[in-house]
Amino acid sequence: MNRVFGPFDEAADIKGADIISRHVGAGLEPGPSVTGYYSTCIFAEDSQGVVATCLITELRGNRYALSISGAVLSPAGLNDSFVTITQKSDGAVLHRQSLLGAYRADRGGCFSLVFGVIDREQPIEISISAVPETRFRIDALRLVETDYLFDFALVNKSYRKDLPWTVALYRSWCRFSQAECPYYVVVPAHDLLMFLDTFRAELDARRIDRMPSLVSEEWVFKVGGITIPPNYTGWHTQQIVKLGFSKTRIARQYLTIDSTMVFTKPFEYRRLLKGDVIYTAANLTNKSDFFEYFRCVDEKGWLNGSLVNISESFDAMCEFMGNTTNETNAYISCTGMFNSDLALELEAYACAKGINGFTGLINIAPYEFAWYGEFVFSQRRSRFVPHDPHLMTLVHAEEHATALREGALQSEDRHMGIMFQPPASELCDPEAVYAMVADGRIR
Repeated sequence: MNRVFGPFDEAADIKGADIISRHVGAGLEPGPSVTGYYSTCIFAEDSQGVVATCLITELRGNRYALSISGAVLSPAGLNDSFVTITQKSDGAVLHRQSLLGAYRADRGGCFSLVFGVIDREQPIEISISAVPETRFRIDALRLVETDYLFDFALVNKSYRKDLPWTVALYRSWCRFSQAECPYYVVVPAHDLLMFLDTFRAELDARRIDRMPSLVSEEWVFKVGGITIPPNYTGWHTQQIVKLGFSKTRIARQYLTIDSTMVFTKPFEYRRLLKGDVIYTAANLTNKSDFFEYFRCVDEKGWLNGSLVNISESFDAMCEFMGNTTNETNAYISCTGMFNSDLALELEAYACAKGINGFTGLINIAPYEFAWYGEFVFSQRRSRFVPHDPHLMTLVHAEEHATALREGALQSEDRHMGIMFQPPASELCDPEAVYAMVADGRIR
């Protein structure tokens, strides 16, 4: 199935797909906690509990995108309000997502999500709950049979310590982006409210024109059936988020970006696609030369919990993937291009070899991009279309930070922005960096 960008977008009218619409008073009914009910809409304010319900009986597909049209008058309370989809016969929960995670501020509808059906013969019930501080309106809902909610999305994994950089990155994204391209920020659950409050303030001050979609890493893991080992650090966890985002079925293709980046040019995601497959961020390289380089510079890496020369880590990954050629992919960057179908096939391949999916791979060698790239190269060669893994110009040295502050450093023509790494990221103020982008001193 093709993309679904919004609840009543013409692109959602997929030939042969099952499409179901419900309007207020015609299948979409007010719940017991609703405070405002009109002939054409349900209004939630000062409500506590279920404000709207809908029973769907005529399902033909196995996976659907649900879009709810209406308006969000304030994002307050959305993290504690939910869309819940249950199987009517036994109450089994098929999907549960916060309205904050489903919030779509840049399209005609206000909430959207994707869910799977266990038994098409069984009716499902959709319920929308609210808390008193929420203020939103529901007009209608629509289900469209599809494999993924969107064709493409950006994914930024962040933490509270990186919040100033995350804000600068998102401001630059709003400045140069296509509104139709969804943008997800994934943070630990205990950081969600801090990020929500910050982006609400940005929106109120009109420094951004739309909110990003905010979801917790715990939600990503729950949807994907992923259990994080107790010994994992944040470095390990963010790698699982980047791989595991494929299991949310939010986007068929996605680009992961780090917080310490800024866009300096218009971004067109289709430049990353060849046909319907995203490029693999990799450079083909001679395996012997690649490994010899790391041995010569004595770069260290992790393999099965031990610190070794990183060439041993990459060699083990090649062996695991059955790569007996003298070529491999050089995939070490801070931006990752992922095709969700291929990522899911990578997980299935690992499980078939007795490894516990994504976490099992990261336990062997914590290099998510290299695992994905080597799998596509070795096991799905027809879909391996290498692309320079560096989409951003790297700024990392102290002299780079000085040159940038003086306006003497620009992103390279082929790049779409700048990527900061220590010590430069610690020497540059993200607010000042964005100001230079906004007034054209950094391009």
